[in-house]
Amino acid sequence: MHKDRTVESPLAACAEYLVSENRNSDLPVAERLKIQKKTFYGKVLGRLFFFHWPGALLFLLFSIPRRERVRQYRGMVLADHSSRVIDHALAMAWGRDYKNEREQFATSRASLAGVYLALLRRRGYLKEAFQAANVQHVTEYIRLVRLFHFYLVWKAWFKKNRPTAVLIARTNDQNRLALGVVAQEEGVPLGAFTVARVTLQRQLPFSVHTAFCWTSRQARDYKAAGVSAVRMPVPVLKNSKLPVPEPGKGRYGLLLNAKIDTAKLDAWLEELFRLQGIDNLHIRPHPGFNEEKLSRISRGKICDWRQPLSEYLEELDLAFAVNSHAVIDALLHGIPVVYLGGLDPYEYDLHGYVKDGIVIPWEEVKEFPASVDAFYSSRGFRERWNTDEFETSPRAEQEAVKELAGGSLR
Repeated sequence: MHKDRTVESPLAACAEYLVSENRNSDLPVAERLKIQKKTFYGKVLGRLFFFHWPGALLFLLFSIPRRERVRQYRGMVLADHSSRVIDHALAMAWGRDYKNEREQFATSRASLAGVYLALLRRRGYLKEAFQAANVQHVTEYIRLVRLFHFYLVWKAWFKKNRPTAVLIARTNDQNRLALGVVAQEEGVPLGAFTVARVTLQRQLPFSVHTAFCWTSRQARDYKAAGVSAVRMPVPVLKNSKLPVPEPGKGRYGLLLNAKIDTAKLDAWLEELFRLQGIDNLHIRPHPGFNEEKLSRISRGKICDWRQPLSEYLEELDLAFAVNSHAVIDALLHGIPVVYLGGLDPYEYDLHGYVKDGIVIPWEEVKEFPASVDAFYSSRGFRERWNTDEFETSPRAEQEAVKELAGGSLR
């Protein structure tokens, strides 16, 4: 009996998706490679790229002993993002019960023998997915082999611990993508939580039963693709805090992303001090960012990224921000935002907030903070900043999660 080659496997579809996303990334390839090669696995796979598939197989053999961790709540597996989008959403929907019952990073019970057995049984399947991806660059190779590593770990874990549902943060992280593939193969319902606050994203390469979104526009996009979608409850929805206090009288913050250029940031902070006399910005690194890279920053106070974003924002009167989804969080908290371009490798106004007219760019601030006050108190801003797009009630999310966990979608 011959295998039908016209039917693409879930892993092959995911491999092609991952490589395609790598090629279409806003982050330049050279910059991505520099980031990858700072890690141990990046250095190793960079050398193994010459051997192509045999090199990938060799890496998988020796990477298996690394133990991964699994987080669970009421029988569901949670694969969150560093911004804790799932954690915050479930905490708002389930309150104290969620905080008391969730399992904090329980050690994976996938035995090494089980993972090796998965590799032995599925090496041909992996090779087919590898070939389908048509890898052409080392950055694609590194991400793809990492996808296969996590796929094997999750495959072995599911054999011993079948969850009622899977909840993942919607990003291109190889661990979460591999979990999505295995959930589809094992017939476990999956919910995807959107990390992007307002932008629309490409559909995931595996079955999504329910999409949890920030805006009604995102929900409509998922529903048009045949996916059930509900809006997540936002933490708060406030009017803009105006007027902005003068320098020295207010508390200003700075929201960074994971790719911030620290040298350019330091130069901008010096410029801010020279022009406005501001040297006490409360700087929030991207979650998980290596704070040692910010140790040479000459001005400002580096905050702990582990502090919940909502708590950090509640203390601010104004926020400066680079390309970051957290801009929307700040606006929801009523915090005026000044956008800073050119401090990271991404294109200017990556998320379109300046184009949409909901943030003022630094280069248009002629008088500080009067220009910021004028922008956020204008009728035009109030018309463009559509708060009706956001949901504050957790009821829809509660019902959707109950349906997933209850197994009615199987």
